[in-house]
Amino acid sequence: MFKEIFLKFLNLENLVNHLTGFIETRVELVKYEIKEEIARTVSKILLVTLVGFILLMFIVFISFALAFELSDYYGRLIGFVAMGFMYLIVALIVYALRDTLTHKLEKMILESIKKK
Repeated sequence: MFKEIFLKFLNLENLVNHLTGFIETRVELVKYEIKEEIARTVSKILLVTLVGFILLMFIVFISFALAFELSDYYGRLIGFVAMGFMYLIVALIVYALRDTLTHKLEKMILESIKKK
C-alpha cells in the first residue's frame, strides 16, 4: 500500500507502465528479427544446397560422358579408370590445400556475416 501511494505521489506509476510496455515491445521486436534472420539463413542454405546438388549431377553426367568417350578410344574400362584417377588427383590437391582453403572459406563467411 505504501508503495502504491509513493509511486502515485511521485507519478512514477505511469513511467513504470510505459517502461514495462517499451521493454515488452522491444523483446517482441528482437524475437521477430531473430525469426526473420533464421528464415533468411535457412532459405539461403536450401538454395545453396539445391545449386550444389544440381552442379553435382552436372559433374556426374559429364564424368560419365567423358568416361564413355575415353572408353571408345582406349578400351572398355580405361575411360572409367582415367576419370577415377582424375578425381583422385583432385581430391589429393584439395587435401593438400585444406588449410589454405579452410582459411579462405572462413574469411569469406566472416565477411559475409559482417556485411549484414
